Amino acid sequence: MKQVYLVHKQDAPPTQKFDFASTITLDDIDSLAESKQEFACWLIDISQDIDSAQEILANIRQQFTPNLYLRPVVFFYSQLESRIEKVLMSADGFFPLHQDPNHAIEGLLSQFAAINQWIDKLPHLHTATDTDLIFRILRLIVSRNKEIMPIATVQQINGYIYPVLNPIMQKSDSSFFKILDFLESQHLITGSFVSHCYLCCQCYCAFLNFKESCPQCGAEDISTDELIHHFRCAHVAEAYRFKQADDSLICPKCDKHLKHIGVDYDKPSLISHCNQCNFDFQEAKIITQCFNCQTLTEPENQISRTIKSYESTAIGRNAAIFGLDTLFHKIISSKVKFLPETTFRQFLEIEIERIKRYKISTSTLGILKFIDIDKIYLQQGTQAEIFFEELSMIFKSSLRLSDIITSQNQSIFIVLMIETPKKQAQLVMDRLTEKINELLVSNIDFEAKTPTTVEKVSVDTDLDRLLENFIKQYY
Repeated sequence: MKQVYLVHKQDAPPTQKFDFASTITLDDIDSLAESKQEFACWLIDISQDIDSAQEILANIRQQFTPNLYLRPVVFFYSQLESRIEKVLMSADGFFPLHQDPNHAIEGLLSQFAAINQWIDKLPHLHTATDTDLIFRILRLIVSRNKEIMPIATVQQINGYIYPVLNPIMQKSDSSFFKILDFLESQHLITGSFVSHCYLCCQCYCAFLNFKESCPQCGAEDISTDELIHHFRCAHVAEAYRFKQADDSLICPKCDKHLKHIGVDYDKPSLISHCNQCNFDFQEAKIITQCFNCQTLTEPENQISRTIKSYESTAIGRNAAIFGLDTLFHKIISSKVKFLPETTFRQFLEIEIERIKRYKISTSTLGILKFIDIDKIYLQQGTQAEIFFEELSMIFKSSLRLSDIITSQNQSIFIVLMIETPKKQAQLVMDRLTEKINELLVSNIDFEAKTPTTVEKVSVDTDLDRLLENFIKQYY
């Protein structure tokens, strides 16, 4: 099915900007990262199969190469239906097929010029691997340079989506809200009030059923009636006790006709009756039940959430270009003496030269990666800083003062253990990961993936090769 096309940049010859014969498959999208192809935007036909078009968009946004996932996406369609209208909001642009495609694309290329210029200035555009979901979302927000607005929808369990950002998420759950909260807490984005909602305390579902129940037995089988107060004899009882077959009202106490409300009688309040335990009451107990997980609880136990629109901040714009210095990295570097990577490499070169001279080596390189570091952020929320303090103390207690440590790619840590045989170095790395997982499991019942590797330092040691093989193995 011909559904995906690449649109080349404005400086390309007119005949090369757009060609309906030039299609891209899902497999092609995955291989484009290595081709380093220059293009201005993706063009997707949503007329034939909307579900497939949305799958393609998700595939693009979930790529790790910024040259692919950040590029604008354009939808085109043959006729506008209500369902298509909602899908269009997730794209950067769209146009009906009855328009001249080349004319429409010329206008879109001008519209996307600022986005593409920002993307083209990113360091390592074709080779960078943005595996951190939080970082990819930040880059998407910053690159669009506009307010990201939510829309209410029954298609999302949380009740709201951010159409431009939604395709980047692999599943629909509460983690998206947590990511936005984290980015805002780090002053990388700023939020503005849009609305307010309540979410299920168990599954974050926005669809809650508010029900009245008996305060004595909890049954939902209750009936409600008005109270009538007869002025003349001061009798108060339920309305059904006054009502006659012809809907007239007669006081059951004094047999007088009640004709005019406000003159003969009034209705001071309502009264409820439980049909299960026969208890009479004026205030029912309010409970909520989630339509998704069926959890029953009082309304005050549900999650009250403010729905916001978001824009990037100056700090966020800087971080989106040069990298997200994570909270974990900040904390751990304050506890453990980190060296800049260039200085670390100089120490490694000196050690290699020493080995060349004395023909003996007992030094070892160790590499550790936190694969699920972003999940810890999301699970811990505002408590992440305290939790990472404890993690950093594990690093400090497990490593010696003579060990040299640096970090790369936010969650990869490299340790040079001087005069430490490989077997002993492996024990150090094993002890480190064991303590980390003990902390995670005991505190948040979460087992992170922290793969490690160790290699003896020799005259042939190539740190770049080691890192490349390690990353390929665990990404």
